[in-house]
Amino acid sequence: MLMRGERLISIRGWPLRSRLAAVAVFVLGSWPCTSWCQVNEAASLPPATGELFRTALAEHQGQDLVAAERDYRLVLAQSPGFLPARFNLGLVLDAQGKTKDALDQFLLVDKQLPTFPGSQLFTGVENFRLGRYDASEKALRLATEQSSDDSRGWFWLAKAEFALLHTSEGKAALDAALRISPDDPSSLYLLALFYISEQDLVRSEELLTRLVEKYPQIPEFHQSLGSVYYMQARLEKAQAEYNRQLVIDPHNPQALSMLGVILLDRGEASSAIQYLQQGLDANPRIPFLQQKIGQALFEVNRPQEAIQHLHEAVILDPQDSTSHFLLWKIYTALHRSQNATEELEAFRKLQTAHQNRSPSNPLSNTMIPGMGPPP
Repeated sequence: MLMRGERLISIRGWPLRSRLAAVAVFVLGSWPCTSWCQVNEAASLPPATGELFRTALAEHQGQDLVAAERDYRLVLAQSPGFLPARFNLGLVLDAQGKTKDALDQFLLVDKQLPTFPGSQLFTGVENFRLGRYDASEKALRLATEQSSDDSRGWFWLAKAEFALLHTSEGKAALDAALRISPDDPSSLYLLALFYISEQDLVRSEELLTRLVEKYPQIPEFHQSLGSVYYMQARLEKAQAEYNRQLVIDPHNPQALSMLGVILLDRGEASSAIQYLQQGLDANPRIPFLQQKIGQALFEVNRPQEAIQHLHEAVILDPQDSTSHFLLWKIYTALHRSQNATEELEAFRKLQTAHQNRSPSNPLSNTMIPGMGPPP
């Protein structure tokens, strides 16, 4: 079962945010200005409260988020209906990663004034981050109706639609975002990921190459380009991109794991093991990595360790036919005929079931084994 939501070319089960999260700064970077530009609103407050609000704005602008949160809360304690402070408090909580608390503030703004600038947009974003895709879609639809020329609303709506497996709606929203901001890197990155899901690796490679050239310090761009090269069986180029990613993000477990996978594919099992193990150290509950390290251990003649990892892969993913096949090979080599027969039977049953199953997600047809679909 492929994961929905915030993953695209990420190993299934990895407890990481979307690979879009790192590039979302291009979309989100200008949003705090909404709060800084509200200084004139302080005129409607009592003098002391207005001064406190201006202080909070300065702290917000200076990225002193703890102080800004404190002072926005003090403003609201004195003037509970002052929506600019409540909205800004939501922004500060969002910047601190307090997603649920931020959503609570934006919902309070929505309740009082649904047309407050940016409120529906952030309500949609926070709901998306919490996995509440239906609520996210609803809010973002309102945001795009209220501000149809704001590419940010269309971008996040595209993510919500893809998360709901609404492929055509997601692509339409993404097209709208790119019509407004054709050079926005977040939208271009999402388009590249969409092309991968559509098996159009040529156009995805073209987009990702442009993004890597323009933004060489964004590790996710290198990672996705490496994924494209891997799916094209261009292992040397894939390995180079993952290595470039690790220069920027030296401990990234997905890049380390994919280097292990590439080394294994190139017949260098003994070198692959250390990279695959680092991926498992980050999260041992990824069946794809359990399977790959099991294969590598078998190839270096460590069958008992291989069996342990392959059994773990099957426990984590009962639909994993490859692990049963590898177990059949190991048990055959160890002359454990009963175990070998059982694994071969399990492999054949799963293969038959896979052949009879129609893909449920049109965005998941070309993923690397163990990888998930776009947002």
